[in-house]
Amino acid sequence: MVNAKVFDTVSEIAQSRAMTDFLAQIPDGMIVVVASQDQAAANLGERTVAGLHSIGGQVNPRQDCGRSHAVIGVKGAAAGNGIERWNRASSFSSVGRNPDERTLAAAVSSVIIEKK
Repeated sequence: MVNAKVFDTVSEIAQSRAMTDFLAQIPDGMIVVVASQDQAAANLGERTVAGLHSIGGQVNPRQDCGRSHAVIGVKGAAAGNGIERWNRASSFSSVGRNPDERTLAAAVSSVIIEKK
């Protein structure tokens, strides 16, 4: 990981500006992952949405700010070229294909047993 930052755009409009500045300073060609949930889009400004589009996002999350939103993209990509999910059903978004087609109540990817 090169850098990570959390922005509380629900509580403060200034956090939207900080997110805009953060997205703007990312060099072209860098992989960027953005995730939000619930009301995170309520205070996003037009420039912040443009920043999300600059990494390949296409959705304007302000259209329905009660959805969770996830984007994996590349800085400098055209809008719509990233992998993006926008979900109202829950505050959980996933990006990509689930390799396990079964309906699961829980999943475990690994278990480590150590002798003490």
